[in-house]
Amino acid sequence: MNKPLFDRYIAVDWSANNGRKQGQDSIWIADSKRETSNPPTRHQAMACLNERLRDALQNDERVLVGLDFAFGYPSGTATLLTGKPSWDALWKLLHAKVCDDENNCNNRFDVANELNKQLGESGPLFWGRPDNEKNLRLRCLNAKKTGIRFEKVREKRAVESLAKGAKSVWQLFYNGSVGSQALLGIAWLEKLRANQDLQGMISIWPFETDFERSIECPVVLAEIYPSLGLVLDPTVAPKDKAQVEAQIGLFTALDKNGLLREALSFPTGVNQSWRKVAIAEEGWIFGVGHEKLQAANQDCRPALES
Repeated sequence: MNKPLFDRYIAVDWSANNGRKQGQDSIWIADSKRETSNPPTRHQAMACLNERLRDALQNDERVLVGLDFAFGYPSGTATLLTGKPSWDALWKLLHAKVCDDENNCNNRFDVANELNKQLGESGPLFWGRPDNEKNLRLRCLNAKKTGIRFEKVREKRAVESLAKGAKSVWQLFYNGSVGSQALLGIAWLEKLRANQDLQGMISIWPFETDFERSIECPVVLAEIYPSLGLVLDPTVAPKDKAQVEAQIGLFTALDKNGLLREALSFPTGVNQSWRKVAIAEEGWIFGVGHEKLQAANQDCRPALES
């Protein structure tokens, strides 16, 4: 029997809500060792994640954590904004600029407006904002995508060309947008990395792990996209809860059957030049490009431990 790579699995469905919220379209955290939780704010969600990671480390457990937002931006973005072609420089920049208070009030549109000034008219540019009087002052942040050019940097990351339905990280508002989740999520993960209790204990996949080649750290954080083919338990509601529980079910099943390392690897049937781009700046979505593993989703069910 294969020895599992991890002892514990956590999946987080993230949210960019501007106020406290629970239930549908809010934050859900599934944990193979705990009951699924639904913290109403990002502050509480990250406190919950911190506590669970410390608990795991105290019990000598290795943990794989999946988070449902983009870990990177299309290649070239970091250089334009930081002068360095590296994911961690951009993470540090976003952590320094994003403010997100205990009630989920945040400055993400102001940050995007400021970054757009730096990026210039030829793009790329963030777009999408509530069309109200407060936000009309954001002269560098368009409400609509119309007229925005992506000449210096692509609109989407390489992995998103393989992930059906994946949205652009540049869109911050309107139905299906994911850009706000990424801006806020990356800032929070950079803060998590700086936590003294966790320093040296966390690796960010695939940036610091070279995909599956260096996953020795006790905690590995990976980008997930639970909407990609997971079979959900029809008795679990809302859908957000069902998705994170299905995700840890998939993690558990793959690890039990010796397939998790392959799922963390760069897919062999994909343009191999994308590997360096993914590691340097763009990141990757867990499992994307592995057709066999995506088919295995059909056989997975939530595997929560009581």
